[in-house]
Amino acid sequence: MQTMQGYLLAAVSGSLGRFSFDIQTGLVVGPFYPVEDPSVFIDIKEYQQAYPGTPIRAGITYDILDLGHWLESGEYDPPCLHWREERDVMVKHGELPD
Repeated sequence: MQTMQGYLLAAVSGSLGRFSFDIQTGLVVGPFYPVEDPSVFIDIKEYQQAYPGTPIRAGITYDILDLGHWLESGEYDPPCLHWREERDVMVKHGELPD
């Protein structure tokens, strides 16, 4: 489990690179990449509603497609529902952890 100044960190990986966020607040804490509109908050509540009983855990890397997040511009980028359907099938067949 990674910590930074009291944060409990998980990671996000995707086409724009990899960054960390606090699992309690959703605050993105870095590192930051030179993108036009970076993510600033992960939607923890939406994830918990989509996956009840499966909390976001520190030290785990999540696919950005599986997480709704707010961008610096204030725009909300929702999770990719098609990816979630594929993920559910892979979990069911033991190809991904639950």
